[in-house]
Amino acid sequence: MEINLKRHGGAEGISVAECIDKHIGTWRVRTDFLPEEGEENQGNVTFIETEFAYKPSMDEVKEFVYGVKNAQIDEQILTGYQWNGRSVWLSTENQFNYFGAFVIACLAAVFGWLGKAFFDNEFSMFPVVFKLGTNEEPHYETFNTMEDLKPFCIGAFQHVWATLRQGWTEKAAIDFTPYEQALGIVSNE
Repeated sequence: MEINLKRHGGAEGISVAECIDKHIGTWRVRTDFLPEEGEENQGNVTFIETEFAYKPSMDEVKEFVYGVKNAQIDEQILTGYQWNGRSVWLSTENQFNYFGAFVIACLAAVFGWLGKAFFDNEFSMFPVVFKLGTNEEPHYETFNTMEDLKPFCIGAFQHVWATLRQGWTEKAAIDFTPYEQALGIVSNE
């Protein structure tokens, strides 16, 4: 299922799932309800929704709801880490590059002979340069020592794992009872 994170608006209390056209059986399913900000928007909410051309099963509803949460987690991992006030794009490739640079730098620091054994000279990862910021406003951060590199890499790893843990907690707390009620599904619990 393709997930679109576009937010829609409605009145507080709008159903999590409803048939919007009884003649053709079209249903809308909604998740991630947030109150709109501002006094003029009191009583309004925003949410993410998808449309089904038929009455969806609970498995399809769960796929959508969990898919939205997973997409939000992925987005937070990609864009939520900052270093010295600059955004760090934590794509899978960048995570691998940061981790690889960190591991090689650790090995070189612990086993100083590594460079001599494999490269016939002193081996050093430093300086390490990573591009931070955005494509429109790039910033090239230089790490000259292990002491410089370590907090950057550890911070990135901690950001990824903290975001995943938070996402797992949020997913475990999702109550699907309102969806079952809206779809007229009787729970066996």
